Amino acid sequence: MRVWPALILSLLWPGAAAAHQAFGDLGPFSDNMLHPLADPAQGLLLLALAVWLARQPVAVVRLAVLVLAVAALAAIVFGARMGLGPVSLRVSGALAAGLGIWAIIGRTAPAVLVSLVAAGAGLAAGLAFELDPASVGRVQEVAGGMAGIVLACILVWAPLNLLERRIGPVAVRVAASWIAAIGIMTAMLPDQASAASSAEIRAGTSGTEAK
Repeated sequence: MRVWPALILSLLWPGAAAAHQAFGDLGPFSDNMLHPLADPAQGLLLLALAVWLARQPVAVVRLAVLVLAVAALAAIVFGARMGLGPVSLRVSGALAAGLGIWAIIGRTAPAVLVSLVAAGAGLAAGLAFELDPASVGRVQEVAGGMAGIVLACILVWAPLNLLERRIGPVAVRVAASWIAAIGIMTAMLPDQASAASSAEIRAGTSGTEAK
């Protein structure tokens, strides 16, 4: 659950959004795998998805994670080629708030709907990567990005799902209330703050890839 302090820090201090440079030059795979810790829009959306999935049946979640991986892969590979840019911090906050409120209510969704939500989250998270087509380590960048998205979701979902089964829905509802609150505050950020944060993220990513 160490991802929570990193996400909150990046939301309160947009300059920390380029923090994946602080990890050093770990290579294209590791740099992109750690991307959800450095990108507040991507990280918040994945956290919200994980919390929401914790209220769904495990069998349905297994399929949803597979759909998440495939959608993320498609967005990473084809997003830039299609001229699609990253999802803004405000939009990500609004989506996270919706998932958080849904998780608080606690209604189980049909399997098809869960997969559709996971696909949408995967596409949005995958668009956060702006890869250089001429990069030598492109395959590693794509694999690292997809792995980071899936791992960020699973590493939050797994303990919450365990708590859901052991002590009931209280823990997940508390987490969902935090997600909803952070999402609402993020969605209400001024356009300038959201744009500045996104620009710093892209600048940090470009600096890392240039190495």
